[in-house]
Amino acid sequence: MPHLNSCSFMGHVGQAPTVKHSNDGTKTWVEWSLAVSTGTIAQPKTMWVKCRNFTKNQSKVVERIQKGDAVFVQGKIDVNAYTRKQDGAATPDVSLLVNEWQWIKPSGKGEADKQYPEGASTVRGDMGTPPEQIGLDALDEIPF
Repeated sequence: MPHLNSCSFMGHVGQAPTVKHSNDGTKTWVEWSLAVSTGTIAQPKTMWVKCRNFTKNQSKVVERIQKGDAVFVQGKIDVNAYTRKQDGAATPDVSLLVNEWQWIKPSGKGEADKQYPEGASTVRGDMGTPPEQIGLDALDEIPF
């Protein structure tokens, strides 16, 4: 039976990306939080998504994503258990393992002065290469 673990979220970065290291020093990743609105206008609600990036271009995430940026992220859900020091209870650690991200263009509400890097609205896949550098500049010539 086939299985699929794929999730997409769009929201605002609540915590700037930071580099993390495993206790034994063998793994490095970038972690940040994303605020996603899940409620209604009458009853607003925010869900916080912990995003982790283990890909090779982690430095570009740290350089380019800042607190407050509107981004679209795609990846897979990862659930691990850890033991809380306070009471020894096992608690699930749920995060999104990001494999693609993309800036959302400014909405014009206070973000108009922000300088987005060239190609920022289409950054994805390899974590930051503008589309013209990966051969996507011919998309305007597609007849549909």
